[in-house]
Amino acid sequence: MNFLKKVWPYSFDTNNVSSLVVKTLLYVLLAVSFSILMGVLAKVAVLNVLFFIISPLIDLYVVVGLIVLYLNFFNIIK
Repeated sequence: MNFLKKVWPYSFDTNNVSSLVVKTLLYVLLAVSFSILMGVLAKVAVLNVLFFIISPLIDLYVVVGLIVLYLNFFNIIK
């Protein structure tokens, strides 16, 4: 459990719905901002290859972070 708290620190300590919405928007904003950055810098060949490798990892981080956030909110994990 300590590993989850170190990797996804914003997914824990969600007490009410407003903090849940804010943290969900934080993860969505992370994914959107990285996608915009990837779209802007995709013209450079070296960065395009780098983004091709990193993009699925960022998407996985966001999805797992959201899953941990909702599991913590519904007290399935503590």
